[in-house]
Amino acid sequence: MTYEAYGDDGESGGGRGGLITAWLLFIALLLGVAAWLFAKAADTSQHSAVPMVRMMLPEQVGETTRSDGTTSMAEAAPAAPPVAAPPAPVVLPPTTTGKLVPKPPKDSGPDAPPAPRAAPRGEGVSIAPLPVPTPAPVAQTPAPQPAPAAGPQVAAVPAPDASAADHLPLPHGPNQALLASATYGQLPIIGPDGAMPWKYYQKPFAESDRRPRVAVVVTGLGLNATLTQAAISRLPGSVTLAFDPYADGLNEWMSRARAQGHEVLIGVPMEPLDYPESDPGPATLLTSLTNTDNKQRLEWTLARATGYVGVVGEAGSRFLTSPKDVLPLFDQLKQRGLLYVDNMPASQSRIGRIARDLGLARALDDLDIDTDPSAAAINSKLLEVEKIAKAKGQAVAFASPMPGTFKELESWTAHLSAQNLVLAPITAVVNRQADAP
Repeated sequence: MTYEAYGDDGESGGGRGGLITAWLLFIALLLGVAAWLFAKAADTSQHSAVPMVRMMLPEQVGETTRSDGTTSMAEAAPAAPPVAAPPAPVVLPPTTTGKLVPKPPKDSGPDAPPAPRAAPRGEGVSIAPLPVPTPAPVAQTPAPQPAPAAGPQVAAVPAPDASAADHLPLPHGPNQALLASATYGQLPIIGPDGAMPWKYYQKPFAESDRRPRVAVVVTGLGLNATLTQAAISRLPGSVTLAFDPYADGLNEWMSRARAQGHEVLIGVPMEPLDYPESDPGPATLLTSLTNTDNKQRLEWTLARATGYVGVVGEAGSRFLTSPKDVLPLFDQLKQRGLLYVDNMPASQSRIGRIARDLGLARALDDLDIDTDPSAAAINSKLLEVEKIAKAKGQAVAFASPMPGTFKELESWTAHLSAQNLVLAPITAVVNRQADAP
């Protein structure tokens, strides 16, 4: 075999093999392109072949879901800016009563007496406004009036004996020279010029009147507004009014009473025999306390108001029988220039003698007129008061704030002048009564 023969045969076979290979590659390329196009079309319709990356926005911005399960953002509205919510209102916790808590009174504190007992009557009753005085008519000749038509006969009501002057305001109001500041408020004192409160605040009385004197003291006022106002406005100005220390608005009540011509006293609670079954309240003077403690309670009571001529005992059937307790009390009252009015029957009380020995101005109770509140019993007691006054030259009657008592006192005082007696304030009988033997 020659070299040329071998060469001719190789060239012819290689040309045919290359042609076949090229065709095969071309067909494979076509199949690959077709397969890629098919796969692309399937991925476009199903989104399964090639993963897609997109921004995930919250659904509330506007994301929608098609019926075929795919999600589209084409229709989503642009997100609106968030609206700031208003702040929640601040709710304050309610108080226990639903009201503002008042400031404690000036007489409160670690050394103050316990809170006063609740008023048995008249609690929460507001003080009625002062009556507007009717101006005095101008004197003139009355015009003739036609005779009134005949009518039923009505019994004439006797005119009260007390004149208009008996209801004139007392000449002196509270005087700062007779007051001193203390723990619980202002306390009465003897003035720099020697003026004593019991004389400074007294009601004028004609000492030249020689008729027997009758003094009436109505106790326990201030707890019932209606009865207190009735005592102030209905009873003669010469009737002395004594106020309970636990009553509200004492200065207001005493000012009204003095404006109507009444001398005023303030009650001092004292220990009774059956204490504590009978309890006169947290400011009660007790034999079981020290003199310092009782002095503190007395000062609390005296600081409750101003303008009074003195004090009147409330209860005290045990306390007033203890000289060791009575003497410091009377010494305090004397140093403050006050009058002491004893509520124990003068025929039994030994207090008058102790007060006299100390030089303390005092008056004694001769008779309680309404222990039996019936009209017949009150009238009977008033007749006894008349007899005592005529026999001794003076008498002191104690009364309670009751409508029946006021009615009988109004009628009785209107006729005292006819009995040759004179109604007098309590200061007009000071130190005039005899002591019990």
